[in-house]
Amino acid sequence: MKKIGFWTTLSLVVGNIIGVGIFTTTGYTAARIGDPQTVLWVWAAGALYALGGATVYGYLAYKMPYSGGDYQYLKKYLPAYFPFLFGWSGLFVTYTGSIAALAIGAASYLNVLVPFLHLNDTVLLVDGITISAILFVLLFTVINVLGIRSGGKTQIALTLLIFLLITGFIIAGYFSGARHLLPAERITHTEAFAPFLSALAAVLFTYMGWTTVVYIAEEVHNPKKNIPLALGAGVVLTALLYMGINYIFLSVLSTSEAAGQINVAALTAQKLWGAGAAGLTSAMILIAILSSMNSTVLSGPRIYQVMAADGYLWKKLRNEHKKYKTPSTALWVQGGWTVLLLLSGTFDQLLTMVVAVILFFSVLTAGIAIKLLWREEGKYRVLLWGGTIIYSAMCLLILSTILRTQLFATLSGLLILSPSLPVYLWQRRRSV
Repeated sequence: MKKIGFWTTLSLVVGNIIGVGIFTTTGYTAARIGDPQTVLWVWAAGALYALGGATVYGYLAYKMPYSGGDYQYLKKYLPAYFPFLFGWSGLFVTYTGSIAALAIGAASYLNVLVPFLHLNDTVLLVDGITISAILFVLLFTVINVLGIRSGGKTQIALTLLIFLLITGFIIAGYFSGARHLLPAERITHTEAFAPFLSALAAVLFTYMGWTTVVYIAEEVHNPKKNIPLALGAGVVLTALLYMGINYIFLSVLSTSEAAGQINVAALTAQKLWGAGAAGLTSAMILIAILSSMNSTVLSGPRIYQVMAADGYLWKKLRNEHKKYKTPSTALWVQGGWTVLLLLSGTFDQLLTMVVAVILFFSVLTAGIAIKLLWREEGKYRVLLWGGTIIYSAMCLLILSTILRTQLFATLSGLLILSPSLPVYLWQRRRSV
């Protein structure tokens, strides 16, 4: 089996974290917090959460360097239904829904960059945006069927490009005059924690994605070394980019100008360099989306493949391509279901509904790390405990906030996942 090295592993971490969120979430945080310094503190808190998460998953990958990530950890330490539910939600909602959402985002920005394609037009009851999104899904599925190194090289290229573009944006912005944060316009002294927490919930989701590499652990060269190192370095690198670009945003736009805007990057570029910079910004966002999309397409099928080998999903999902040794059947099933979600137009609602489920599994995984740490006596024990506690506490904090403010959506998400129980029981009966 061909394996990927440290740099490809690092590119998967960085590329999967950096998506469209960094270019749009600042508007959401600015609407809730009037002080730009506090907005930066929210992003710093998000970085702390991501470092905690990287600590948890790096430690678990070191202890259990098996493809499947959370599924493997849950399978070893919890009742069998929990790992089954994790894989089920990934195949039918979270992974495929994420890919669908990214594909729609990519097609939308492609339409901005190349308006003469008229992607808003409808052809045979399907608009051009949806058709383009489907083509993106098929393209990245084919790339990853052609081999882990094919997908890995694509990931390195996309991640390097988005890194250079964001770094260039920060440097050019600084030398164009964005050197000092604009003054605060409002500071809420009462109930200040509530808007901070609301802004933090949005920021945390822009940091998610570091788990990608643990799902392909067995395809990483020297996973016990490279995965923890790539997780730590990738999160730190991403956090520096996030803090830097937000500093530029808040040095150019006041919080009232940024508040509620989903195109903060474009507004910043336009104010610094004129209307012609909008196209460059759209290209940067498109590349970020494609980088995240490729990473997601690559990692998901490794979970379904392991589940199929355990007898929990269709047996053919464990099949590998005869030449390229990739989980080709799982990749095509993932791509096919994603296309169905795109045609149904419901994937965004599905993602909203299962956010609490994602955090629920994060808490369970952190609990497994805590269980293992009780017996840990290595020199990094204090660091591991600190990262794990921070990650667990922040997951529980945001999960409780979502349950309190979006109870109906959370219950709807659980309802969508409920068919997994009879399927699981049926599979258990077959295996007896």
